[in-house]
Amino acid sequence: MKKELIIIGLLTFCYPFIGNAEAVPIVNIGGPYTFILGEDWQLDASGSYDNGMDSTGGSLGYTPALFEYKWSFVDTFYYWYGARPDLPAATIETIITDQFGGTRDIVGQHTIELTVTNDLGGRNSARTIVTINPVPEPTTLLLLGTGFIGFIGLGRKKLLRK
Repeated sequence: MKKELIIIGLLTFCYPFIGNAEAVPIVNIGGPYTFILGEDWQLDASGSYDNGMDSTGGSLGYTPALFEYKWSFVDTFYYWYGARPDLPAATIETIITDQFGGTRDIVGQHTIELTVTNDLGGRNSARTIVTINPVPEPTTLLLLGTGFIGFIGLGRKKLLRK
């Protein structure tokens, strides 16, 4: 009887630590995100957590630690890691150009995915949209164009007076 109690006690204590894959993290990917072409990206999944519950709502007895944050464009083999990764513009353009071809295809909407894994091996994923807008046209060109039209108008007015 004593042996059975010890075995049951050990199994009860060890259960959370033996790789319960049903313990899945809650993924908060943030987004949707909007960036301007040529701008560095700051993504944020720091709101992700693991509540220490299994898929049936039972308590695991402890809260698993989040082990890995793995980001990617959907259906690509490019990955970056971390809860709040900083991605330089050059890296993003290289990834999108290599994957989707040509810079003209960078502007638009892309789907990114985040997979979060806890220390028990449980994982969960979420997706969001990233919109990349073209670089806005500088107002300098607008001012230059307006000034040029003004000079044409003045020149024409002088010609009409003569």
